[in-house]
Amino acid sequence: VIYALNTKNDEHEAAISTLKEAHEEEVQQILSETREKILQYKSKISDEMDLKRRIQSLEESMELHERMKRQALAEFESYRQRVEDMQICTEAQHTQRVVSMSREVEEMRRSFEEKLRTFGSAQTQFEQEKKAALEELKGQHRQEVQELLRSHQTQNADYSKDQEKLVQLHKAEVDSLTERVEELKQDKKRLVEEYEAKLSK
Repeated sequence: VIYALNTKNDEHEAAISTLKEAHEEEVQQILSETREKILQYKSKISDEMDLKRRIQSLEESMELHERMKRQALAEFESYRQRVEDMQICTEAQHTQRVVSMSREVEEMRRSFEEKLRTFGSAQTQFEQEKKAALEELKGQHRQEVQELLRSHQTQNADYSKDQEKLVQLHKAEVDSLTERVEELKQDKKRLVEEYEAKLSK
């Protein structure tokens, strides 16, 4: 009976030992699987945190980009407004210059026309004075010729000398009047050239 009990006891201990070993192996396997899952979870958590950091970095980059975009748009709008203001100012200045130049040209035209009228009046007056002077010279010449002819009867020797003097005097008067006419013509030509030169600028 004792042997049988001892045998059963040994079998029981062996069974317990086997169960214990199996249990330990199962526990070790569970622990191993648990550690593996923990590592996997940690890896996932690390990946999630890295992803969150990347998302946060992207969001910050997008926010910075939007801020820079708004700033660039604001600067561009300011620049565009300045360009428009400058363009309006330039157009106004150009219009003002055109108006000013038109007034100057009109004033030059009026001044030139006034000079032409003055010159025409002076030329007309000169022609009248010239004609009167020529008539006077002719009258004087006729009178002097008549006087010389009368005196020729008594002073035949002096006739040729007096006649030459009279001719020279008449020629000098005519030459002087001719030079005056040429001077007036040159003045008129110069005024016309100056006016045309100013208009061509």
